[in-house]
Amino acid sequence: MFGSAASSLSLGGLELAVLSEEEVLPPEGDAYREFWNQGAAPTGPDTIRISLSISDAPAASGRVIFESQAHWSIRAEGSSRTFVDRDPSGPLLAVRFEPGSAEVGVECAPVWRVDGEPRRIRCPVRYPVDQILAMYLLGARGILLHAAGMIVNGRAVVLAGASGAGKTTFARLAAGRPGWEPLSDDRIIVRLPDGTREAHAYGTPWPGEGRIAVNRSAPLAQLVFLSRGERNDARRLPARDAAARLLTTASIPWYDADKLVGSVEACERLLDRVPAALLAFRPDVGAVEAVEDLLK
Repeated sequence: MFGSAASSLSLGGLELAVLSEEEVLPPEGDAYREFWNQGAAPTGPDTIRISLSISDAPAASGRVIFESQAHWSIRAEGSSRTFVDRDPSGPLLAVRFEPGSAEVGVECAPVWRVDGEPRRIRCPVRYPVDQILAMYLLGARGILLHAAGMIVNGRAVVLAGASGAGKTTFARLAAGRPGWEPLSDDRIIVRLPDGTREAHAYGTPWPGEGRIAVNRSAPLAQLVFLSRGERNDARRLPARDAAARLLTTASIPWYDADKLVGSVEACERLLDRVPAALLAFRPDVGAVEAVEDLLK
């Protein structure tokens, strides 16, 4: 029997409510601070209940469908998925979930406990667990993008690109410019609510080199793909070109054939609702002005 939710993590409109018989400490890292709600008990359609317990042997069942280089893997068993973190002694963490469900089960090995009284547990709902949950649980309702995000006079601009494309550079160029406010310099969640043509961009607790991570959101007005250039040049992209670039910057479980359909559908819905452009830019204020021209 789990106690009442004593804390939650806000991710792109989802509220990951952590339920445990023991106190759960906030996730490590300054970027999580404004996304973590200590003592909150969220309710509503976007609440994900995460039941956390200590186990001497976290269950790591199912076949491995993805193996990282950082000692963790994802396993499949029927329609359920399990994130497993381990060391040479065995599993340290097992996070079991059903994509599309509002219930997640987490088993932590005793090493997650903090010495002393009262008994407390280090929070396992942090990178990479929270990113994987967001990717799977959003499904067709949203997408996690490798992108910077800014709010410009109340509307969001998402600037997507692979590592080195200039996300942090652009965020720094826009910092302090009238009407521009930061969301993130590395990861953005876009929500695509049913029953409306509008999309919303959310900051996340996963910053880049600029350490920008703001818990805010705004209606998404423009999707921009970044590339380095010798001059600042922004041009509209036809749907086919935009789709090819989006699929390389979106977090999609390509290794999981049964579950990637929702993420691909979210990409299609995003491009149907939000105009896309390509910005070749050099690191000067003209890049920011080029995006402002797109918004006009």
